[in-house]
Amino acid sequence: RHSPSTFNEYGDNSRDCPITENAKIEANLKVTGTFDIVVCSTMLRAVQTLEYSSLIYKKSIFTPLCREVLTGNPINLLVDEEDHIETEYELQQRIHSFSLMLRTLARDHKNIAVISHCVFLKRITNRTKFNNSAHVYRYILPI
Repeated sequence: RHSPSTFNEYGDNSRDCPITENAKIEANLKVTGTFDIVVCSTMLRAVQTLEYSSLIYKKSIFTPLCREVLTGNPINLLVDEEDHIETEYELQQRIHSFSLMLRTLARDHKNIAVISHCVFLKRITNRTKFNNSAHVYRYILPI
């Protein structure tokens, strides 16, 4: 999960909000490990988490497939993006597409890191606990 954003810490509702200054330090300390590839959301807070992390990786891919769920909250929209609330069907399609992408990548890459968002990660992993700080969680893809 990305490091704390200005929304998480200060309630900043601006579109595509960044991570805080303290979150940059946190990313460096907590987002660690060695991976073959990193798959990162295109949202600024995820990109910044990767940028300030201590991850060691050979390749990175940036994709909107693992962006946060579009619920109407402006922080989950890009600066110039139209307002949109994702339907359950649209979300399920995106989760399916992202899962296929990960399975395809897993053919050639043993260790894959994903930098994404709380609600999206809950939905794709069926886990209920992700807190508001950066963490590296281990998850084995179901076959």
